[in-house]
Amino acid sequence: MGTSRSIQLEVIYNTLDEEGEIVYKGESASYSFDGTEGLNSYDDALEYAKDDLLMMNDDVEITHSEFDISDLSDFKADEDDAFDILENLADAEDEHEYDVILAYFNINGEINRKDISDSYQGNFNSDEDFVRQLLEDTGDMPSDLPSYIHIDWESTARDIMMDYSEDNGHYFRD
Repeated sequence: MGTSRSIQLEVIYNTLDEEGEIVYKGESASYSFDGTEGLNSYDDALEYAKDDLLMMNDDVEITHSEFDISDLSDFKADEDDAFDILENLADAEDEHEYDVILAYFNINGEINRKDISDSYQGNFNSDEDFVRQLLEDTGDMPSDLPSYIHIDWESTARDIMMDYSEDNGHYFRD
């Protein structure tokens, strides 16, 4: 997939000896998480960082940590959602699926892959295009409608869109 996203973690830590005394103070380490690590929260990420640091030191204490989720800025998300979003993006098979996940999240504020699959209607240029296709697919629009009959697609779309949501051209049944 073309778009790679990540959460950055910067930690400041003290290295401790076997007695718990500070040996080195104010060291730093950086981590990047792409959603494939199986982490569910910031606490998990901090634990991951601490475990990594303990592989090289007797003991450590993390004195400061800072997460950067700016890579996920196109999601209207807070820090609590970041790991869930990242994991779902890592599972996206292509750019289209990524865009669908983004659109669903922006509408619903959460990611539920089953709901996305069940409610996704497709990508269209306008509400009118979506409604025209929907009515043709459901058989509610006769295929042999005489050319002298004109439909107010804007009004029809406004009424039908009460049961659907759209973000960036992606349509979902509510």
